[in-house]
Amino acid sequence: MTADIIGYLGLLITLVSFSLAKDELLQKLNLVGCLLWAVHFGAMEQWSAFIMLVMASAMVGSSIAGMKALTNMVWMLNILIIPVTAMMILSGGAAWPAILPVLGGFFINTGVSKCRGNAMTYTIMAGMIAWIAAAVMMESIPAIIANLLNLLALLFREFTRIRKASKAGAADGGTVSA
Repeated sequence: MTADIIGYLGLLITLVSFSLAKDELLQKLNLVGCLLWAVHFGAMEQWSAFIMLVMASAMVGSSIAGMKALTNMVWMLNILIIPVTAMMILSGGAAWPAILPVLGGFFINTGVSKCRGNAMTYTIMAGMIAWIAAAVMMESIPAIIANLLNLLALLFREFTRIRKASKAGAADGGTVSA
């Protein structure tokens, strides 16, 4: 029950963060949400989800702090976890759903810490789709609801950004930083 309460609090924080138009505010609230989700999945003993959320917290926190080298180092580690998880699955050390939070986390972490504008939104959306599948497999009702609502919030964010850009006469193409 405690895990669910923390999950619903994480749902609220991330929902608000993903609906915000300002990238910087999205990052700050997302950091709080990531920490809450890490506690939620740790309490559920869903370790691949927990690890990805701790990693997300490190990436987003270092990005906010302007620690580009640390952000890049954690991002590279994030990339390395993908084939490691795949090898664990192939060797029978983990069930195939363990890859879902890893992929979802990779896309969301990349979007929140390394992208801006439309690129941020679309990259996070890809991660949300993987997390929806992961949440279904883990039977985490708060995570299922959160990721569906977060996906809707991201669609709202994008719709608002496109509408605002069309009114201004210039579309925001988004950028990805190194």
